Amino acid sequence: MYRFRVIETEDSFLGGRSYGIVGEESRAADWVPVECVPNISCRLPFVTQLAERCNRYQLSPVHLRDVVMDAIP
Repeated sequence: MYRFRVIETEDSFLGGRSYGIVGEESRAADWVPVECVPNISCRLPFVTQLAERCNRYQLSPVHLRDVVMDAIP
């Protein structure tokens, strides 16, 4: 089982907040980070919606970077 969470990062290039997604896998009653894509966008609603879709369809974290690249306008 996988879950995807939005993370907040500092965007040193733009000098503000940016949001990314971390993909985690359930292992032995704990969640272990498997993949992380930081600094996807400074638009929190966009990143939140993307993470929710990844959760809904149980995306494998191996494909997270591809999904992010396809989703960026």
